[in-house]
Amino acid sequence: MNLRSLASLTALGALWGASFLFIRVAVPQWGPVALIEARCLLAGAALWLVLRALHQERPTWRQHGSGRRYLTLGAVSAALPFTLIAAAELRLPASLAATLNATTPLFALLIGASRGQERLTARRVGGVLVGVGGVAVLVGLGPVRPDAPLLLAVTASLLAALCLGLGGVYAARHFATVPPTAVAAGQQLAAAVLLLPLLPFAPPPQLPGARSTWAVLALALPCTALGFALFYRIVAAHGPATALTVTFLVPVFGVLWGALLLDEPLTPSMLIGLAAVLASVVLVTRRPGATVTGMTSDAPEGPPTVDASNPVAILTARGVPFRLHPHPALDTPQEVCAALGIPLEQTVKTLAFTAPDDRLVLAALPGHARLRYGPLARAAGVRRTDLTPAPAERLEKLDMQPGGICPVCADEWAVVVFDERLTDAGRIYCGSGRRDSSVEIEASELIALIPAAKIAAIATFADARTKEERDA
Repeated sequence: MNLRSLASLTALGALWGASFLFIRVAVPQWGPVALIEARCLLAGAALWLVLRALHQERPTWRQHGSGRRYLTLGAVSAALPFTLIAAAELRLPASLAATLNATTPLFALLIGASRGQERLTARRVGGVLVGVGGVAVLVGLGPVRPDAPLLLAVTASLLAALCLGLGGVYAARHFATVPPTAVAAGQQLAAAVLLLPLLPFAPPPQLPGARSTWAVLALALPCTALGFALFYRIVAAHGPATALTVTFLVPVFGVLWGALLLDEPLTPSMLIGLAAVLASVVLVTRRPGATVTGMTSDAPEGPPTVDASNPVAILTARGVPFRLHPHPALDTPQEVCAALGIPLEQTVKTLAFTAPDDRLVLAALPGHARLRYGPLARAAGVRRTDLTPAPAERLEKLDMQPGGICPVCADEWAVVVFDERLTDAGRIYCGSGRRDSSVEIEASELIALIPAAKIAAIATFADARTKEERDA
């Protein structure tokens, strides 16, 4: 991550840490539903007006499935978690609510394991247990007396953390090619639409005063509008796993703002619980040795004894069914087809580029297609002129050769973009990392192996054939 992205991540942690402060101030007078309705509506409207003023792309509702996807994102990553957090803060201090929010990666791990996508190693199980212990310290020895309402508030906070983790992964999968600010605007407006029918049944319990109204404005505009624009920009550039590391910073800023601005108690048990929760996140999210491109907490972790630098070793470690086909050292899909006796349409070629921040960009497209540089650059979050072919020395560090590049590699910061036609391509042949062999694998399983991969229309098929093919 470059300095600019690190600064964005720190600013995001400060903003989202402050959001717990503003919720704590406003929720007694506004109530959870009215508060979050105002938060999402104001944030979404502000982002929409900014996009319109700058003549930038706005959320599209009429395309097939777009409205449903925005409503899903708005429900999972805004309406439901925000309301749960607001309800919890009727009982919890802002600092405690922010600390509980740091459990997001723990829930992502448990969900992945239940779906067979995560491997519960001893280290990661230990991390979950440390996190549970940290929550227990916060609840049992924290600044609030343990009782039934406290337990309900803690449960609501933990469910909110779960929703936010799922929302980050969903956004990376379904909004990879949408500008981050447009995603944030659509998410907030969709959440406002979902909460509006509930407002008559949960109105503000009292007339909001000036202090709570200013807190709502601060919550909606800098914390939510600007915060989610930053969040989805980080998701687009580095994937949801990197973006969700903001959970390290949110409780730190949440505790800091609560102590400085609300005079909330900062007890030894609070510091012990905070340290335990952050340590558990480190144990759960840290991967030993090299990591696999784009693999976030929704991808299984391979055994630490496997050399994860070679694409074939990575596929083997992940337990993905595939076949390795040896052949003479070749450079083009056409040569591979001739050697293996397969149609060109069944091959996938992967092109490698570097971005200005030294990130590797891998573009996987059908072997008979040509690359569209504009859509690739937009999907990678860079300008078209910023893409330069990756030198052979860079590929050698990943145990790959030009002409045999595989979309799966051991560079954790690489951006992998698959052409949209590959999502239902069936059985395909792609590079193994070497020029003298190819991998036969289901395209869907290859894409699923990289949850942070982006799907975009990066291929064109006009004039993709050779002159001899066109003349035949």
